[in-house]
Amino acid sequence: MDRQDVLLVPPEITSESETGFRDLVFMARGKKAEAVGKMTRYIQASGIYHGKPVGFVFVWGANDKWERLPEPRMPTPVYRDFGLFMSAGARSDGFLAALAKEYGTKKSVPKMTKYLEVGAVSLKGDPRNPELGPVNLKIFFNDEGGPNYAEAYLNLDLPHSRLVLAEKDHAYRGAIVDSLGGPSK
Repeated sequence: MDRQDVLLVPPEITSESETGFRDLVFMARGKKAEAVGKMTRYIQASGIYHGKPVGFVFVWGANDKWERLPEPRMPTPVYRDFGLFMSAGARSDGFLAALAKEYGTKKSVPKMTKYLEVGAVSLKGDPRNPELGPVNLKIFFNDEGGPNYAEAYLNLDLPHSRLVLAEKDHAYRGAIVDSLGGPSK
């Protein structure tokens, strides 16, 4: 599929994975909502994994929440904020199981956590206005350090209805699955 095509239906999430990496593609639908006097964006990520619907919601803050960072080495402005992975019920549990399988973890992860806050830094585009074009984020799981620290990329192209959750390093696979699975019971 041409990566610039507008996604009209949820894709097979592994359809764009490259050898050695598991980059997962989803159809993305964005919605703005006002919460506590601030505009928030809800991105519904939907896909198919082996014939079953999977997905999650990614939430990020209002225009005024993104802090511009001084980064002279980057060709575009860099912004920092936080985002939330939120469960969409059974589809998110299916997403987490698919992620664990694709990442080759041996962990049993029955349910995705209700929500997980991640740090986010923009690498491309303007996260304050994702409707205008592609926004690439580097996201940080458990960015206070510790055994479940991990990084990944979340690339959003709302005009083409696309969201890609891309790997940064194989070493982070287990920590990402553990983080999205929530506290051990």
